[in-house]
Amino acid sequence: GGIVPADGQPAPSAERAAKIKTPLIIFHGTKDTTVPPERSKLLEEVLQKNKVPCERHLYEGIGHELQNANADDVFGKIEKWFAVQKK
Repeated sequence: GGIVPADGQPAPSAERAAKIKTPLIIFHGTKDTTVPPERSKLLEEVLQKNKVPCERHLYEGIGHELQNANADDVFGKIEKWFAVQKK
């Protein structure tokens, strides 16, 4: 999802996210009303600042059902991501 303003949520606060060291790939639909895309942008910025490898992919016009709407593309990118990170 991304970053939330305070701890105690399913997603981390910026402070907790700064402790992430694992490479991360992020997928987000621009029309997601469950988790606003701005939250994954904040997470991406924290990861980049801490030099954690990350990729963020936005899907125009897609909501929270992204993995169903674009399954082939999403899973293809995940597969490539893990192949690169495995090296």
